[in-house]
Amino acid sequence: MIINCPRTTRQVASFILLFISPKLFAQAPSFHERAEYDLTYLGISAVHITVDIAEEVIMDGRKAIHLVAIAKTKSLFAPVYTLENRYDTYMDPVTGLPFRYDKTIHQKTIDQTMHVRYTTDSAYYEGGKFDSSFAIATAERSHNLFSMIYALRRSPLKTGDTYTINLDIETERWVAVVLVTESESVYLAGKNWRAHKLTFKFTPVGEEKKRKHTDIVTRRLVQTQSNLVFWIGEQSPYPFLKVDYEMMPFDVKTNLTEISVGEP
Repeated sequence: MIINCPRTTRQVASFILLFISPKLFAQAPSFHERAEYDLTYLGISAVHITVDIAEEVIMDGRKAIHLVAIAKTKSLFAPVYTLENRYDTYMDPVTGLPFRYDKTIHQKTIDQTMHVRYTTDSAYYEGGKFDSSFAIATAERSHNLFSMIYALRRSPLKTGDTYTINLDIETERWVAVVLVTESESVYLAGKNWRAHKLTFKFTPVGEEKKRKHTDIVTRRLVQTQSNLVFWIGEQSPYPFLKVDYEMMPFDVKTNLTEISVGEP
């Protein structure tokens, strides 16, 4: 179910509950896409990121959209902070919801592999920071961080719209409220893009806990104090363009440097 109020109503109470449905996926990427990003910290080009999206793969005997993000420290920044992390999310092509999430972390003092299998109302965890395998109940239509961003990208975004999304962050229940604040022009990867600017507010379901013994993305990105802004392209292939994240005492900025779309 998705509720999209007319603009006049939205000015009073703009609200969309992101219960992902097929009709919501108005913006679908091509068969395969690769995007590369430069992450800067302290004004230094610190991390190289690649994001690959394949819209038709088979995983666990079912069709899936596969999103894989790989982050690797650049050589000049390696003495300060070393990481080589991989995140694989497999999403149902109809609902957009994740059914499998795998991550492999090689980061500073952490080396771990974690697997999560999602069903309609539960998640089964294995590995990572956990000593045993176990299942938990999840909120209805829960996303992980990566499937949430992908679902937003495939949504018919309009300035003033608000999306409310249930999140599972390593067994923690969170709610993300995402506001499409404006449409603006950004210059990246050698061209001008029209982009939707999105801001995020995260609220825990229950007490907020300080995450330990996990990767920096999981540990830092989703918090009540997070100041996270995304820019998503308005034209096909609707790429992730920029990410700004305020991480005290310095900001982290991630910008698109290259994108290719076509056959894998």
